[in-house]
Amino acid sequence: MNAPLVVRDPMFDFDETTPVQWTPACPELATAANAVSVLMPYLEPYFVRITARAAETTAASDDERDEVRHYLGQETQHQRHHRAFNRALIAHYPRLRWVESTALRWYRSLERRRSLGFNMAFVAASETVAYAIARWADRYHRHRFTQGNGAMADLFVWHLAEEVEHKSVAHTVYRHWLTASSPENSPPRHRDQFRYFGAATLALISLGVLSTMAMVIMLIGQRRVFHPLALARLFWWSLTLFFEVVPLLVLSGRRSYDPGQMLDPPWYEVYLREYDGPTRFSSPG
Repeated sequence: MNAPLVVRDPMFDFDETTPVQWTPACPELATAANAVSVLMPYLEPYFVRITARAAETTAASDDERDEVRHYLGQETQHQRHHRAFNRALIAHYPRLRWVESTALRWYRSLERRRSLGFNMAFVAASETVAYAIARWADRYHRHRFTQGNGAMADLFVWHLAEEVEHKSVAHTVYRHWLTASSPENSPPRHRDQFRYFGAATLALISLGVLSTMAMVIMLIGQRRVFHPLALARLFWWSLTLFFEVVPLLVLSGRRSYDPGQMLDPPWYEVYLREYDGPTRFSSPG
């Protein structure tokens, strides 16, 4: 997707009565996606703050600054709607508040204690992970998302589609920051690549640990924590996702990596075109 970014405002209407099992034929998929949703009100604002700070230090063009501004707008919309959806999750699984507080403390600590360069590398790597998840979801679960119930499924498809749409922005800001912070505008050095891979590893571990905590809490609430089919599905998805994410993370650490050259799943672009037209998201059902 190379079209200009659009800041969209979906008309979701979530409250405590919103059903949270929105993939009835495969409940583990909703549980896994919901676990990631729990983190969004804390992860996305962190992305916005770090990217805005890093972008201020670079000599970007007007077009690039507009792209960053629209990226920040998209991320702000993501966390806002996930926060609203999460109220329904908390109503069903009150112990998720512990995961929320852990995520809040973790990302605030990361922002305070690590350098801007490390934090921006963390954001760029996290966006690479998000892009890989979108590719994985398109490959393995597109039919389950499209058959999901109401606005809950639309929330996640919309989010994944915009992750594909803005996949290049954080990486571009990070590269500009490296150039601006290097002596005499020298190209990125080996220590920059080590920093990136360190941040990428931490980003992947953070997402994995925090989302697993949320999944376990929800599976306990569903009395499916030892269900053979649930465990088999989650194990297989974790394995296939690992082989989608890790190679792309390794590739993204190369100096020649350009996210804009990646071949995107076409379904997401079609989905956003439909949304930008007369179609609007359905209400929860």
